Amino acid sequence: MSDALKTSGMTRLRNYFLTGFVVCAPLAITAYIAWSLIGWVDS
Repeated sequence: MSDALKTSGMTRLRNYFLTGFVVCAPLAITAYIAWSLIGWVDS
């Protein structure tokens, strides 16, 4: 019983991590590109 609960908990944690990564990665990439372009235009 404890093993099944641990597996489902780890699966849930992994799913939360992957969901957060999928949401945050494009935002971070967009912010980096925007920051780079602004720095390039400003210089």
